[in-house]
Amino acid sequence: LRDPLPGLDLDAVIGLALLALSAIATLGLSIVMPLRVVRHNAAFLADLANPGIGAMIASWPAGLQVFALAVLQAGVTGALPAEPALVVGMVVFVPGVIGTLVSGYAFYTRIIGVAEVPHAAVSGSWFVPVVPLVLTPSILSRALDLGLPGSATLWAFLSLIAWGIGFTLFLMLASIIGSRLLVAAPPSPHQAPSWWGW
Repeated sequence: LRDPLPGLDLDAVIGLALLALSAIATLGLSIVMPLRVVRHNAAFLADLANPGIGAMIASWPAGLQVFALAVLQAGVTGALPAEPALVVGMVVFVPGVIGTLVSGYAFYTRIIGVAEVPHAAVSGSWFVPVVPLVLTPSILSRALDLGLPGSATLWAFLSLIAWGIGFTLFLMLASIIGSRLLVAAPPSPHQAPSWWGW
């Protein structure tokens, strides 16, 4: 493929502009979400226990991991200085991966095995708490490229653990969600995009 406008680096400019917008959204959600948990705890717990939307609670920590990956990639490519990219990426990644694990555990322990979960409530959104874990190797490999201190072997081991958890849970959830397609009516139109996604 040829760059239609060589020498302008439009891809880098557009990428950095999207990264800046992502930083604003990440910062905003990082303020609003904890406030919601504290100020509206009962509503938050009710949402978490709702089989239709509870898994979406993990979208904020999952977004932190995606943002961390973008910042680290910008550092690796030289679009951002390496040291600040590493610091920002890891500061965002750690609460992201912890939040994903905690919110996933909180959601699944309320839902899996409960006989009263209606088939219509089972959706592709149930993947949200587990899929971001497969990003961990990509995130940590870029962090190592930028000079992440510590043993590369240990980071690789932790990456594989996170990937293994995410992939294994994905396969188990795929069978649960796939069976929903066999035993229930098609999903409602507002849920269709999440079904297309998986």
